[in-house]
Amino acid sequence: MPNSAFVFESPKEPEEHKHRYPQLVFGISGCSKIRVEETDVNLDQLRGCAIPSQTYHHFFGHQENRNITINFTQTRLDDTIKRIFEQPRVFTIDLSMRKFIQFATLELPEYEGSSEIGHDAFSQNIVNIFKQLLTDRIFPENETPQRIDLEVIDRYLDNHMSEKICVEDLARKVHTSPSHFFTLFRQETGISPRQYLIKRRVEKARQLLETTRMSIVEISNETGFSSQSALNNTFKAQFGCTPGSIRKAEAVCL
Repeated sequence: MPNSAFVFESPKEPEEHKHRYPQLVFGISGCSKIRVEETDVNLDQLRGCAIPSQTYHHFFGHQENRNITINFTQTRLDDTIKRIFEQPRVFTIDLSMRKFIQFATLELPEYEGSSEIGHDAFSQNIVNIFKQLLTDRIFPENETPQRIDLEVIDRYLDNHMSEKICVEDLARKVHTSPSHFFTLFRQETGISPRQYLIKRRVEKARQLLETTRMSIVEISNETGFSSQSALNNTFKAQFGCTPGSIRKAEAVCL
């Protein structure tokens, strides 16, 4: 299902529901009230809000009111949209955004009676422009991280070593997109996030071999390897020997 934008009037009687998709709501005229989690928002010409998916919101309108709602219903959301909807947000509608809202308010109803393809295409264009306008205001370019805080990454890896970890998880910890994170990470470390993760896993495995009586199978599970065989192969590539030989050497020392 494509993303969609439409003009609507908030009901006079309070309603509460949630959606399986994230949603932007902008005030056009009059005033509506929305409560998202613990935040109350007066939707008017100066304010809008971002509502994450599966988030209950309570809303109603005062007398005559109109709003624009944008539903991000596509199955795969891009990184920018995911970042916008990490949490409920309230934002101020500045003059340039207000002018575009006025344009969308006039034009969207004109396409209601057109062909499905024509309406969907115009609606998608409106959605894309709103996304860019909002991104520029929520995440100014000068706030984009220029370095990776490796201490934050290392703490996260240490606490989740036994779990499946992906670049998206790490990027969220330092508040940037996966693609930007990947670029910064290579600049900072000289290797990819995946290579760094494997290095941390195998170093942790060696530490456990040398300091505990855990079995090699237990260590492979504890450090996030899919099997003992995967640990053996990675360990040998890194250190030139197998976990078993390290364990035997420790036993001789004892």
